[in-house]
Amino acid sequence: MSHGKLLTAKEVAKLVGFTSPVTVLRAYRAGKLKGYKLSERTLRFRLEQVEQWIGGPVGEAPAPPLAKWTQRKPVTDWEFEA
Repeated sequence: MSHGKLLTAKEVAKLVGFTSPVTVLRAYRAGKLKGYKLSERTLRFRLEQVEQWIGGPVGEAPAPPLAKWTQRKPVTDWEFEA
């Protein structure tokens, strides 16, 4: 096993595409995801164990699609000519 960087619950959530680290913490508490408690309030996870938990490799989650209202056609000067 690689001894790479330990990840926070927030970093794990971002990698697997969750909007919140709460799901990661729930999986840890349920015993589905192994984590390392470094202190009373510090919990970390290894990438290899996260991949095992979700059943495959992880990467940066794709950006969410833009809202419909942000996909408007740009206004040009010729549209305002009289």
